[in-house]
Amino acid sequence: MSSSNSKQATGRRTGADTALSDFADYVERQQALRRKAAAGPSTADIEDELSIIDQLNLGEGEPGANQKLRDLLLPSIEEDAQARESLKGVFKGLIAEGRGEALFDVGLERDGSNMGLGKEEYEKALGRLREVSKEMKCAVTVLLEEGVAETEGFSAKVLVRRQPQSIEELLEIRVAVVGNGGYFRF
Repeated sequence: MSSSNSKQATGRRTGADTALSDFADYVERQQALRRKAAAGPSTADIEDELSIIDQLNLGEGEPGANQKLRDLLLPSIEEDAQARESLKGVFKGLIAEGRGEALFDVGLERDGSNMGLGKEEYEKALGRLREVSKEMKCAVTVLLEEGVAETEGFSAKVLVRRQPQSIEELLEIRVAVVGNGGYFRF
């Protein structure tokens, strides 16, 4: 009787055997994926990803997109008007992306490298930022100022916020209070 039971068990798969077999197949597939990932992406995969970035046209067409921020904030006298318009274009893009406000680092380039601004250059760059922002009807708030040394390395994080021109542009915030308000006395 025991020999007939063992034949039946080997001839048919039970639920546990099927689950174990399915799990083994899953593990093999996962290991194959890990081996492929460890080998690194293929050249075709990388080129596909890069072509998507090219299709997005990031930064193209935006005035001042290819210029250094230092050149826009501290231009030479003959380039002043063009740099001002380019700086306005940069701010318009940032403010549109931030839905009316943007954080901007005075004293740092787009890649995060320090411009090495002295105290006088820093003040001039901040003043130019305020002038351009005023022309665009934006308010500038200095959030954080840092000075690495007395001679160079000054920077600041500023908030540039578009000022609402009408009541419809104001941000409306409503707060719902839930609970027993009868116990509060003012």
